[in-house]
This record gives sequence, C-alpha cells and structure tokens, in this order.
Amino acid sequence: MVLGAGCVLKDVRGVEPACGTVRPYRSVVVAYLVLYAAMFVFFYPVLTGWHLSYDSWRLRMWMRSWI
Repeated sequence: MVLGAGCVLKDVRGVEPACGTVRPYRSVVVAYLVLYAAMFVFFYPVLTGWHLSYDSWRLRMWMRSWI
C-alpha cells in the first residue's frame, strides 16, 4: 500500500501546470508525507511491542475492533 501511494505521489508531483510555474500538487504531496511520518511515529510503540501504559495504549486504539 505504501509503495502504491509512493508511485501515485511521484506521478502527481511530476504534473506540470498548463500555465505558470506554480506546482499546486507539491503541497499535497508534502502534506501527505508529513502526515504519514507522523502516524508512523505515533504507532511505532505499538508496532514494536514497547511497554505502554494503559492510557497510552488506549489512545492508539481508535476502533473497537482493534482491541
């Protein structure tokens, strides 16, 4: 899924606007990458099995089916 998103972002980043030098999709690509990195850092303790307090663990369980 990450590789597919990366390929789409690469294609979107390369789109040239018809008139002008402003690239409107560059900010979208950067925002997506920043959000992706932030979510990875947020869930890293759960993914690696670190010991978390119950409140910290519960903060990361957004859906009831994850518990």
